[in-house]
Amino acid sequence: MGLADLSRAVWGVALLCAPRRLLPTLRTPADTSAVTTARVLGARHLLQALATAVRPTRTVRVLGMAVDGTHALTAIVVATCDRRRQVPALIETGLAAAWIATAWRQTR
Repeated sequence: MGLADLSRAVWGVALLCAPRRLLPTLRTPADTSAVTTARVLGARHLLQALATAVRPTRTVRVLGMAVDGTHALTAIVVATCDRRRQVPALIETGLAAAWIATAWRQTR
């Protein structure tokens, strides 16, 4: 497992297991909707990290880049439309962009 996959797994576990502690540090309310979203997103990140670790093929990385790209675009929309969730949405956008760049480099 590479550093990018490990960082994704750690971030996923944090979102999945401790969203009520994590969300206030990101300047967002830890309401039911945000906690549920964080847990679902954490599970997705964890599963993607595990899938990439188990099968680090070009195809898996390209599919992961597509998922991350879709996620980044969605997060930009959230950041634009919901000021209360702007900070975590922009953090997710930055993380997705970093993971896309890493996967891109690994597929070349």
